[in-house]
Amino acid sequence: KARAWCEEGHYFNFTSALNGGQSVQAFYHCSGERSKPAILLGHGWPTSSFDFQGLVGLLQDSHYLCAVDYIGFGFSDKPSHPYRYSIFEHAQLLDLFVREVVSLKTFMYVTHDEGDSVGLQLLKAYETARPRPYKIVHHVMLNGNVYLPLAHLTKMQNLLLSNTTGPTAQHVLSARILAHGMGKETFSPPLSAVDAGELEAVFAFQGGTHVLHETIQYLVERHDFENQWLAALGRSPVPTTLIWGLKDAVAVPEVAEYVWNNYLKNRTSAPATFHQLPDANHYLQVDHAEVVAQLIRD
Repeated sequence: KARAWCEEGHYFNFTSALNGGQSVQAFYHCSGERSKPAILLGHGWPTSSFDFQGLVGLLQDSHYLCAVDYIGFGFSDKPSHPYRYSIFEHAQLLDLFVREVVSLKTFMYVTHDEGDSVGLQLLKAYETARPRPYKIVHHVMLNGNVYLPLAHLTKMQNLLLSNTTGPTAQHVLSARILAHGMGKETFSPPLSAVDAGELEAVFAFQGGTHVLHETIQYLVERHDFENQWLAALGRSPVPTTLIWGLKDAVAVPEVAEYVWNNYLKNRTSAPATFHQLPDANHYLQVDHAEVVAQLIRD
């Protein structure tokens, strides 16, 4: 599955202003007919657009779906230190992709995990853009650490985040250990050995685990800009649907409840809805793809 996903995709060039104009290659995968309603899919850390392959299979008859791997993830380039990874740059990458690579004029935006943070930065820029280069008709947010004070980061996340332990940890952590560990803990039911092997193959592309310390620094930006992004969500002109798997032990249900109660439930700028999936885990778009697909259709 992972090989097929990669072979079906394409690449575009991205020039990183944050990294002295360094040129890197970003992977993207589009499926469905261009004439159908478009959906842009934004993945999380430490995974990739491949997270959405099951969802794409369910929706490609009725929608045109595009997903991009941020630089440092999936099948995109993974430059090593001192390359600086940033939520802001991921948002710029998606903006470039939408405007110049696939030329989407109107689309729904589905985000997950770190993709939620990238999405909020993109929405913040979208809010003030005049004229707006495209129209985001709906934002669907899936499980993610969008309010860090309530998030339960794992021991491994903290080890990778630390400037003391992170550089060593990312070289010790193999693609196999990461994939099979995540497969047991963040999916309900747990991934089969075969599906964990597919995830391992994605992590192994260009030795992907060797930049985990650098890519997880997004949590520092999340901390620094969290209030601004949540405030932007609270006044966003884009209708929002929050869908949360309640078995998530990291982005726990209290995170979603906080965001819903404080920024979405009573906002007047655009409608918002909240769906809780009792049996779903962090990767609900994988383990409960049919339910998520139906909510997107609705």
